[in-house]
Amino acid sequence: MSQLVKRLDVRTSVTYGVVATLWIIFSDSIAISLFGTNHSLQAFINMSKGLGFVLITTLALYLVLARELRKRERIEHQLEYERDISPV
Repeated sequence: MSQLVKRLDVRTSVTYGVVATLWIIFSDSIAISLFGTNHSLQAFINMSKGLGFVLITTLALYLVLARELRKRERIEHQLEYERDISPV
C-alpha cells in the first residue's frame, strides 16, 4: 500500500508541476496575442486563467486519484478471491 501511495504522490506532483509550469509560461503570451494589452480586459483574462487553472488541475487530480483507487480496489478484490478459493 505505501508503495502505491508513494508512486501516486510522485506522479501527481510531477504532473501538477508540468501543467503549472506550462500554464505559467504560455498563458500570458497567448492571452496578450489574442486580446491585446487592454488593462481591464487583461485583468479579467488573468482572473479567468487562474480559475481555469484551478478547475483543470482539480479535474486532473480527481482523475488520477480515481484511477488509482479503482486499481487498488481491483487488486484487493483479486486478493480476496484468491484467498477464498485457495485450499487450506
